[in-house]
Amino acid sequence: MKRPDLLLPDAASLLVLGELGLLDLLPSMANRLVLVDLVQMDLEHRAPDIAVPVLAWLHDQADRIQLGVTPSGETLRRLWHYEPAYWPSDGALTAIAEWLADAVMEADTDLLVLTDNLRLHEIASIRGPDADIDVMGLHGLLELAEAQGLVASATDRLIGCSLQQRVTHRRRR
Repeated sequence: MKRPDLLLPDAASLLVLGELGLLDLLPSMANRLVLVDLVQMDLEHRAPDIAVPVLAWLHDQADRIQLGVTPSGETLRRLWHYEPAYWPSDGALTAIAEWLADAVMEADTDLLVLTDNLRLHEIASIRGPDADIDVMGLHGLLELAEAQGLVASATDRLIGCSLQQRVTHRRRR
């Protein structure tokens, strides 16, 4: 079975997986991990007690991670640095949409997007005809991991987490 690339478009999924002690699931479920540039910036600006373990894990996985650079990434990075009060609430969505637009132009793109952000489900579902894109939240990812025998019980792992079960599929035509 061909494993897809796994796009990690927001810091929230990584932080929850870190809190649950399940970051090591990601490499076993994907060919390559793709981190959009703004995610790393977001993690670097989080409280150290929650972000440092995730950043350390990402550093250890450096050979398996592709940093997805986006056109708006540098602009938003400067804005965050110099004028954080003016950070656009949908800036990360713009960067992710840009990355997805470029990614689906490549032949045979097989991508799993991990997010619980409903707007990202919408963005990923409208991108180009030349890609297989599945978008799922953490609940869906953990159920997939359970089906593959990687975790004992997704439900037990999620006790105390309020994650929606949402999966969006976008198939090649």
